[in-house]
Amino acid sequence: MSSNVPKCFVYLQSKGFVHLNSKAEKIKELATFGIIIKSNLKRCINDYNRLIDKFSVFPISGLSSFKSLNSLLHGRQLDKFAVNFDSVDSIEVISEPHENLNLWSSKRPMKNLIILCDKSQSLNLFYSFQNERYRWWRKLSGCPSHFYQSPIGKCKSTNTENVTIDFRSSLIDEKSLCLENVKYLTDSDQINEMFGFQSNQHLIWSKIFPDNATISYMIDGCSQDENGDFKEMWFHESLAPYHVAISIQSSTNSDLDSKLEEVANYLMKEMKDCGITVFPFKHRSNSLQNVSFSWFDSIGIPYSISITQESLQLGIIGLRNKETNLEEKVHITRVKVNLLLYLKLMKPLDVKLAIMESAKSS
Repeated sequence: MSSNVPKCFVYLQSKGFVHLNSKAEKIKELATFGIIIKSNLKRCINDYNRLIDKFSVFPISGLSSFKSLNSLLHGRQLDKFAVNFDSVDSIEVISEPHENLNLWSSKRPMKNLIILCDKSQSLNLFYSFQNERYRWWRKLSGCPSHFYQSPIGKCKSTNTENVTIDFRSSLIDEKSLCLENVKYLTDSDQINEMFGFQSNQHLIWSKIFPDNATISYMIDGCSQDENGDFKEMWFHESLAPYHVAISIQSSTNSDLDSKLEEVANYLMKEMKDCGITVFPFKHRSNSLQNVSFSWFDSIGIPYSISITQESLQLGIIGLRNKETNLEEKVHITRVKVNLLLYLKLMKPLDVKLAIMESAKSS
């Protein structure tokens, strides 16, 4: 095995997040859990871009080049819009983190957000925007100190600014992965040359690199024990491959097992219908005797449900939190609303209303 590949990459392969190439010298591609992490991250980015205050952000698909923005934006009030779209090749090379860390991609897929601003407000908006972006990246991390922002402050002399947000970790020898580049432009000729449209407004251009960000959060999630050995993964609830896993207490009684599976299938449907993702349930592989909670912990699933005979007799299941390692007893009618609250997928007031509704029906 190559000594050049970071040990965390080998660990990520063992947990189903990446595939290394045949020589184990670099990442060949994302594995199942890595693909889910990337999908969750892109959804978080899109949700953020759609909710920027004071701007109506509309998605653009099928963009052939940056200069085709001119025709797509024709007739719009450019001082009141931001545009959100994907692209493959950047106009300029920001960094080469793929080669630096032997990652799998030779392309530079990006998610772009372009904001056209009123001249009198653009600089203040840029400062607040790039600070908000830096906080956003750190918020999704288990170790915010892994995220760095380049110095700013040359706008007053040059009327331009270029800020990068990078990820660094001792697990990859403090090498940098560029997550986002935020550019501030005020020269109308330069804007026209780069994007192909005339505007009297100033421009803020955010370029996000989802591949780099996916690898960064997986590295960030590798937890080590006091001996430096990898023990499990940690992810923010928004990025975790699944929100919850279900296990049943199987027995030699096939009728009893069937009833326990019915409870598991009912809970799966209830949770999936309200946006809670559930680790695929299979009777043999998800029995409490065959799968320990530590395996669910090892891939970063924040909550686990255990279904036992008590669930059939009293309607009680065990709901375990990965962070505290504590299991609470919850009635089956409360599982969904409790998880929605814990995962911050529902506002507290809405959860209270849901609890009242479930109490009426029970």
